[in-house]
Amino acid sequence: IGTDISGGLVAGNANDGIIVSGAPSNTISGNVISGNGTNGVFLAGTGAVGNIVAGNFIGTDATGKVALGNHSAGVIISAGSANLIGASNVISGNLADGIFLTGGAGGNLVQGNVIGLSAAGTNALPNGFEGVFISGASSNTIGGTVSTGRNVISGNAGNGIKILLATDVWNTVVGNYIGTDVSGTKAVPNAYAGVRVEARSNLIGGVTAGSGNVISGNGQEGIWLVGTNGSAVGNAVQGNFVGLDATGMNSLGNGNAGVAISDAAANQIGGATAGARNVISGNGNNGMFLIGSSAVGNVIQGNYIGTDKTGSVAVGNVQDGIVLQNVSSNQIGGSASGAGNLISGNNANGNDSGNNGITINGAAWNIIQGNRIGTDAGGAVGLGNSWDAIYMQNANSNQIGGAVAGAGNLLSANGREGIYLGGASRNVIQGNFIGTKADGTSALGNRLHGIDLDAGSTNNTIGGAAAGAGNLIAFAVTMAYDGVRVRTGSFNNLISGNSIFNNAYLGIYLGETNNVDCQSGVAANAANASQNYPVLTNVSSGTVTRIRGTLDSGAGKTYLLQFFSSPTGNATGYGEGKVFLGQTNLTLGATICSSNFTVSLPVSVPAGWVVTSTATDPANNTSDFSLWVPVVIVPQVQSGAVNPASRQFSLSWTNNGGSYVLQQTFSLNPPQQWTAVTNTPLVSNGISVVSLPATNGAAFYRLLAQ
Repeated sequence: IGTDISGGLVAGNANDGIIVSGAPSNTISGNVISGNGTNGVFLAGTGAVGNIVAGNFIGTDATGKVALGNHSAGVIISAGSANLIGASNVISGNLADGIFLTGGAGGNLVQGNVIGLSAAGTNALPNGFEGVFISGASSNTIGGTVSTGRNVISGNAGNGIKILLATDVWNTVVGNYIGTDVSGTKAVPNAYAGVRVEARSNLIGGVTAGSGNVISGNGQEGIWLVGTNGSAVGNAVQGNFVGLDATGMNSLGNGNAGVAISDAAANQIGGATAGARNVISGNGNNGMFLIGSSAVGNVIQGNYIGTDKTGSVAVGNVQDGIVLQNVSSNQIGGSASGAGNLISGNNANGNDSGNNGITINGAAWNIIQGNRIGTDAGGAVGLGNSWDAIYMQNANSNQIGGAVAGAGNLLSANGREGIYLGGASRNVIQGNFIGTKADGTSALGNRLHGIDLDAGSTNNTIGGAAAGAGNLIAFAVTMAYDGVRVRTGSFNNLISGNSIFNNAYLGIYLGETNNVDCQSGVAANAANASQNYPVLTNVSSGTVTRIRGTLDSGAGKTYLLQFFSSPTGNATGYGEGKVFLGQTNLTLGATICSSNFTVSLPVSVPAGWVVTSTATDPANNTSDFSLWVPVVIVPQVQSGAVNPASRQFSLSWTNNGGSYVLQQTFSLNPPQQWTAVTNTPLVSNGISVVSLPATNGAAFYRLLAQ
């Protein structure tokens, strides 16, 4: 139909090859329908219901190898419903779209076709526009969950699939190969995106077995959600391989981003179940790219971005894992089980050009939680992104982690910082593991600083005193790199309640480790206002820990003092702080810039450990860690038996050179009234002994460090 008798030369009809106008239940099978003046097959009108188009060559010669295109679409359905296009049509070489659904067409099924390729499915035989074009049509299904339902939609001059209008809802694209050959292992690119959606509430892939598409090898994006006039809202992208071959193991990258979201809102990429996971890897640009002020409320969960389908081998996207550019209020991961993404191995080709796990550029109010960035899926092996785990530039008011269970990110084994902030303010960084394995104890350090606050980064919160808010920041690998580095021009940054240990240089570094008397002469742009750290003089620990020291700082201000312990002291003499012990406030007099302090904390520190501290001013400028001080353990009090004759007994303790006071009370019921025992202890052979008269009632004794 439209060729000569050999099926090899054009002898086109002026209009359509076949038109089914308002007619139901017809079968069009085994034909060569090519070279016609408009469409190959046209199913027209609401009465065009239940027709079957199967096993035809539409737009090719009789061999399926040579294009003899119809001058418009290969197949068009306008207003018709419940029609089946497939199986085994070859719809290629047409001058417009391979298949065009429009005019309210709904409930149609497109399955098992080769669209844009030769009959063998190995080389391109392009349709001139899209492989499948949906404009003004809803509730159609492209593909199927079994191999016989799969369409191979590749080699087209436009997009593989394009869903255009905001009214095009509830269409499903499932189980297809888009941008590959029939084997799913070689690229046969659609010139533009694999799937472009400018519509609402459509499903690309799915959570059931066989639902996911392979969307790889395309000239531009794998999947592009484009918001125009409120379109591209509420779509779901689940279970797909985007940038990998059909095995899920090898790179077959799309030319640009794997998934791009441009001014599109409230879309779901992935999900918390394994079946919802997309694997978005090997692409020629970013794994995911969100851009535009209308790109809000998108949720990206449970995906592997930069690895193979096992999450154990790097198949890096050439640039970043995820980029958030000038977008707001999106969620990357989550605190629920399975919600976090694996974002690792990006720029694994070694081109050290600044490629991060996540880049947040000019973006605000986004939430980054529960992700593993730089490790394998198990969180125990390094698959680092080549630069930072999270890079933030001019990014304000974002949440990285959180205090609730599961909200913290694992940011380890990356080529530069765990988190970098440049000109980024009012961000909250809490509950993250930075530089360890998922166990929180084993080393898997980032190469440079754990967190780096560069110029213009102000009013950020790193940690907090509340349960779960503190970050674990450890094992910065390279010499002279710190747990937290605060640079000139970065100030009012609160660093509170974190566990910071085993970094190559300092736990916190403001660029100076010398206190300035009364904070005088500090430059206006000094890192965290060059806040002075406390000077500790001695620490004693038993059932409680008594810390004494001095703070020299600005007169008339109240300072937050926090105290930490570690198994060993940093070789520089300045502390890190592995265990947060507690905090207190200290107010300096209106004209006095120095004060001694004594703090008792209801915790015990083991023998051989050291204690250090930080000070934070009212503007939330936190100091370096102080010089560390070894802990002196308060000895245990031993009681001797009562002598019946003298009615005397003794209390004794090991004399370890500390200064202690013995106290007594006659009731442990609140409020307890402890008073000092005035009897002077006698020292003999390193033992302090106090003799006391026995009483007829109960008496209780305790030893406190002074």
